[in-house]
Amino acid sequence: MVQKAPYGFILSPHGPRRVAWDFISMLLLFYDVVTIPLTAFDPDPTLFTDTMDWITQIFWTCDIGMSLITGFVQEGTVNLHPWPIFINYLKTWFILDLLVCGPDWIFTIVNISGSQEATDPGSVNRLLRSLRVVRTVRLLRLVKLKRILAMIKDRITSEAVFILVNIFRMILMLLLVNHFIAATFYLIGSLGQPLHNWLDAYKMQKVDADLFFRYSTSLHWSLTQFTPASMDVHPQNVAERCFAILVLIAGLVLFSSFISSITGSMSQLRNMQADRSKQFWLLRRYLKQQKVPMDLCFRVLRYVEYATSTSHDRVPEGRITILSSLTEQLRNELTFYTHYRNLKKHPVFNQVAGMNEAVLNRMSAQTLSSMDLAAGDPLFSLVDASRHMFFIETGAIRYTVHDKDRELSKQRRTVSLPDLPTDAEVDPGRSTVLGKADYLCEVVLWSPFQHIGVAQAIAEASVIRVESLTFCELVQKDSELRELMSLYAHRFVEHMNTESIEWVEISNQDAKDFTNEFFQTQ
Repeated sequence: MVQKAPYGFILSPHGPRRVAWDFISMLLLFYDVVTIPLTAFDPDPTLFTDTMDWITQIFWTCDIGMSLITGFVQEGTVNLHPWPIFINYLKTWFILDLLVCGPDWIFTIVNISGSQEATDPGSVNRLLRSLRVVRTVRLLRLVKLKRILAMIKDRITSEAVFILVNIFRMILMLLLVNHFIAATFYLIGSLGQPLHNWLDAYKMQKVDADLFFRYSTSLHWSLTQFTPASMDVHPQNVAERCFAILVLIAGLVLFSSFISSITGSMSQLRNMQADRSKQFWLLRRYLKQQKVPMDLCFRVLRYVEYATSTSHDRVPEGRITILSSLTEQLRNELTFYTHYRNLKKHPVFNQVAGMNEAVLNRMSAQTLSSMDLAAGDPLFSLVDASRHMFFIETGAIRYTVHDKDRELSKQRRTVSLPDLPTDAEVDPGRSTVLGKADYLCEVVLWSPFQHIGVAQAIAEASVIRVESLTFCELVQKDSELRELMSLYAHRFVEHMNTESIEWVEISNQDAKDFTNEFFQTQ
């Protein structure tokens, strides 16, 4: 449940402005992860790096303010009140932000004052090199990356894309680990005794080689510790040798874990397509062995291809066992929104939602159901009992009215028709095609009725069925709703009986105008 913000400046944690801010946070975190380890190579400052340092420092300082005006989730509810937000911030991110932003500003102040007061350039460089280590505290912000990545994962609906993103994440993680190891190996070499470290042994000091060559050499050494490859750079003292041993031990675990995870993800991605192809092959073989007529084979294969293509990226509800932990109210709300929310396009159900949304949500468990149709499947025929209203979500339905109704439509008649025609009497020339957001048989909600036509899918379609009896039972439980719907039912039946409406079972323009006009005046 999401509360309405009592103050206009409070942001929802899932709102677009907060999502945009978190996306920028992720980009700046990635920048810090890449550039901070590079400080071990003592790069010369540039206009770009100086500008980015100021941007990141100001951004993360402003992030404190953003945290103080962003709601948080508490026991399934989004809290948007300032004082609880402030208390929650003190208990969660305050210490981390203080540890990160505090040293950042101290480093900046000392940097500026040291540059202005120092007369010896060498002392300034030593000061900057020593204080630059403090910037590594910024990496504590990686704790926030978990929340940002979780937010990104929540927006991925395709299982194949999710697997590809997971593979990319693991490869990137492997590179970042080696990035940190390369920087650490170079830092250990720079702290060693002169002429007894690998930097002097292989001429990798700043005065001997440029930044890119020094970094790529160190990264190459790091990667060889994770793979069977080798290179001509070796440790030259005890500290470097001990570090190399630790990296080898860590590499045995990390590299094997990364490789197994990537291999498993690739196999899963390949099996997804292989299973689908195998199922189609088995279906074709089954149809051939059973000597199914070609026309029926074509219809079966066509619908299976349609069904699998539309559900390929959908997560089946049966796979989400954790949904059983939801309360009945939450489950009804979720079911209505995921399956039947298009019903609100009809003025009757939109009015029910406005007056008592709980009634509409309860219908998802008792009154509403979904129905899929292949091309050529009947929705209803003349001999079927009229117990449902139908709302078309996707596809196309052809409705053909019975020929006898041509004479009856010229007269004043009641909605309930006593004579039941047969399917053979249906005239194909008197038909219309209904598409998305159209509906049929609203009349069954308000009066006893028998079908006077037939409806058949002319393309793959998905239909919502509204069971008339339970609909009336739920509406009657709310007195205001019962009074309004009784008045509408009376006016609706009266309208059908007094007007010469030929297409009484479908959502023609006259019926839509009547319904819209009625609820607009209420």
